Amino acid sequence: MILTLTGLRNDLLQKIKEIKNLSGDFKTSIEKEMDYTRKAVKALGDVLDQKGLGESFTTSKQDPYLLRLAVDRQIERQIDEENYLHQAYLNLKNTYQELESMVVGGIQMAYNAYASILKRDADNSYCLIQELRDHPIFTPQDHEWRHFVTHNEVFIDPNIPLRTTDQICYPGQHHKAAQEIRAGLLERKSKYLKNYTTGRYVLSATYLYQFKSADKAKAPIMSLYLPEQELGSHSNGGGCSNTFILEGRQTGGIYRRHTWVFRAESHDTMMAWYEDIKILTDKAPTERS
Repeated sequence: MILTLTGLRNDLLQKIKEIKNLSGDFKTSIEKEMDYTRKAVKALGDVLDQKGLGESFTTSKQDPYLLRLAVDRQIERQIDEENYLHQAYLNLKNTYQELESMVVGGIQMAYNAYASILKRDADNSYCLIQELRDHPIFTPQDHEWRHFVTHNEVFIDPNIPLRTTDQICYPGQHHKAAQEIRAGLLERKSKYLKNYTTGRYVLSATYLYQFKSADKAKAPIMSLYLPEQELGSHSNGGGCSNTFILEGRQTGGIYRRHTWVFRAESHDTMMAWYEDIKILTDKAPTERS
């Protein structure tokens, strides 16, 4: 008994030390992330309120599509912080449950040893042995823990699922000006080398973007403002080029006009891009919003 209780005491002290070291798990920046989320949603709402009435977007930073992507990224960071704290509380609760089980299990072992001693010493101790076995020894190890958890509002209900970004809705999320009209791989002809480079392109209501990869969390590497572009010719069906031309001017540079040649994997894909861009470049700013 003494050895059992001594070992239990040592294990208990070690477990308490481990629990104290978990204090750092509860340091989060949830409030800061929530504030960032509010600001990102407000920025999207402000642009939609101001630009949705017919004004065009002069810079890609004001495009609702990019602002919506920024909101999505910020919500992911906020949800990560929330779920981190959520999981930290669940981990702490599990640690306390293990501690409770360890204490109860050690005490049960001590009681069982004590019961065996009494039984060997005298048959008169039978009633005491039976009482010990009927109550503390065979009580479920989580009996007190379950009672404690169910009567304490501090603990998080483990049946509550973790949140995901799919469950989040915010103003402007589904506005047509913030949506992706078409996305996929296109090849763009180099101005000097005359070869084609494959890129991932996204068409919004106001811009044609090129992203470095399928991960749209990063800023686009090229942005073509559609009101400043006009469609040129496209290849005919049955050929092997599957190309179309987009012409425009680069504001702020030394060249006032530039021509981009794009190539798709098939004629149908090329025509789908061509027709979507044609609709958008033919529309007035009020129609695009």
